[in-house]
Amino acid sequence: MPCGTPDNVKRWSLTLFRHGPQGVVSDLEDSLFRFGRSYSEMEYITHPVFLPKALIHAVEEAGIQGSAMESGLQVELSTGGLPGDSEGWFDMEKVIEGTESKGGSRRMRWTYFVPETLFSMVVVQVNRLVGSEMPDRIWIRVSELPPSSLIWAMDNGILEEGNQEGGSEGQRTLAEWVIIRRGIKLEGSDAPRELVFPGKPLWKYVFDE
Repeated sequence: MPCGTPDNVKRWSLTLFRHGPQGVVSDLEDSLFRFGRSYSEMEYITHPVFLPKALIHAVEEAGIQGSAMESGLQVELSTGGLPGDSEGWFDMEKVIEGTESKGGSRRMRWTYFVPETLFSMVVVQVNRLVGSEMPDRIWIRVSELPPSSLIWAMDNGILEEGNQEGGSEGQRTLAEWVIIRRGIKLEGSDAPRELVFPGKPLWKYVFDE
């Protein structure tokens, strides 16, 4: 773990792997994903999520639906303007800003929309020391998984179809049996929700560190 003054991070990423136990689905919006900023996070963030509409739009615009539904994708976020490697980036505008309760404290929460659409994505503060503010405009880019990340997922059985971890033989995910309306969580259930994108990190990082 780095020591000293936190980095002024203006660009970070999130890695998403297809949730193998879900099996094959016909649409990207029904696909479940595991996610993490690093492989160590993948070990304890085990609940799968749906992609928000903004990321589905980005995947479709990038033309990587097939690989995303088969193995996953990488999402990059920039708060420092359009990156120099400008290909594939698109901007989003902040429309809603507020707070929410998390672990007995409050954290910031922002909703961004793709301009002139209803496609949105939520970003939340993940560290009390940094990231309490987000700009009015951010940039997002989606891409296929890097080979190193894909190899890690295959070695660790993330993409394997079969039983849910900790479940009995023949158990299936809830998403295989019902269509879950986004934004609704049944009381007492573990129904998957949409991905909430982590905000500014304390340090720069890469997935396989």
